Amino acid sequence: MNNRNTELNTEQTDAIENSELKMITFSLAGKDYGIDIMQVKEISRMLDFTYIPNAPYYVRGVYNLRGEIISVIDLRLLFHLPVPEKEEASSDEDVENLIVLQFGDYYLGVVVDRVDKVCSVAMSEVQAAHPLFSDISIKYINGLAHLDDRLYILLNVSLLAENEAGGRFTSGMESIAGGTFSSAPVTSAISSPSAAAPVGTSETVPAAADLAETTAVPAEESGTASASGALSETALREMFDRFTSGLAAVCGFYVNEWSYETVYDLFRRYVEENGSAPDFHTADEYSRILPFVLEEEESVWSAEYFDAVKSLLPDSSGTFNAWCSWCGYGYSAYSLAAALLSGNENLNLRVWATDDDLLKISMGPNLTVQNISPDNPIIDFTEETKNGFKFKKNLAEKILFEYHSIENGNPFPKMKFIVAKGKTSFYNNDTSKKIISELYAKTEKNSYILVADYETLPESEFRLVYSGSMKIYQRI
Repeated sequence: MNNRNTELNTEQTDAIENSELKMITFSLAGKDYGIDIMQVKEISRMLDFTYIPNAPYYVRGVYNLRGEIISVIDLRLLFHLPVPEKEEASSDEDVENLIVLQFGDYYLGVVVDRVDKVCSVAMSEVQAAHPLFSDISIKYINGLAHLDDRLYILLNVSLLAENEAGGRFTSGMESIAGGTFSSAPVTSAISSPSAAAPVGTSETVPAAADLAETTAVPAEESGTASASGALSETALREMFDRFTSGLAAVCGFYVNEWSYETVYDLFRRYVEENGSAPDFHTADEYSRILPFVLEEEESVWSAEYFDAVKSLLPDSSGTFNAWCSWCGYGYSAYSLAAALLSGNENLNLRVWATDDDLLKISMGPNLTVQNISPDNPIIDFTEETKNGFKFKKNLAEKILFEYHSIENGNPFPKMKFIVAKGKTSFYNNDTSKKIISELYAKTEKNSYILVADYETLPESEFRLVYSGSMKIYQRI
């Protein structure tokens, strides 16, 4: 009997290895993807879709596919990938490329950059997924395939279908077609992916009520307007919810518990000064009132940062662990290490410098800075070469550069100083909550955490010890 089972298993394995996967290939942000052709109903080009109020940021709307109302999502927005700017759809060049997926009797449209071709790949050539090879969450990837010198990322569209069945893509669609729209269940033939919620499937912004305990926004009388004609708090918050949905879709910036207070105050100020809510459509427009949504830190710290960190640190015994949670090319990691050592040159310092951009993190150990102001204290920790300023060995050896996504948990020890400046809002709501929780978990009593000037930590757990072009909090 055991021999017979072995024979059957061998036959099944051989059949799988000798089989072929026929797939539709397409591109997203310059990378090649593939979908099993058996899950594709048709390929089309669409000019416009029916907008759905209050739908998640990645939902483009609904489309009438020969009498069948289907929801349409933009994979680029869902995966936080860049979306090419288009003029108003009026020509063949302005239409969107749409792949209509089929799951039993249910259909879902997905927008992509370009549909390429139909091709086949041997199942034996399909490799396991690896996060280094993609810009999207590994939960959405079934595997990788090499074909004609190109690497194709095989997409797990069954996960998209599960999200749709849960109503995440169809929120608010009940009003379409007189309330006749309903989401058909996904058939049992679709394999069930991981139970963990993937990035991009949560609500885009927190409800005001959910953040009431963590913000200092004053409560006001409800209603549409006061006797003086000013907008009520209720009306302002409704306008703010619409504003933050657009902010997430256009800029990839999500208002979370750290940024809520500042963003809401700036929004309120704009409304009071202009008499209406902003009607923005581009990142540059949003940056007029929220300049930090486009900020990228690609320089060493200023003297202000340097002196602020240096002044806070007492003498320390034992190992002083510090963490730059998004170090990019390494500017913040070298700056932090220099500031800490300038405060105590005998400090037994270890700095973890992590980032989920493999290209940037690989360049960190050999970072060269083109220009440093002579009055910047960090210059004492560098030596000038013909290519620019290199950091001295006694500083560089204190820093450990690692490829690491903060979304995946953090196996690091408790930290005495953490740099977490201006990045938590560039993750969706559920992910940012998880990241903030991870950052809190790595702090210990009297440790410090450096954040952006628009971010606010809870007074119940932290006290503000420095405020300027950034903020430094100390754990109580």
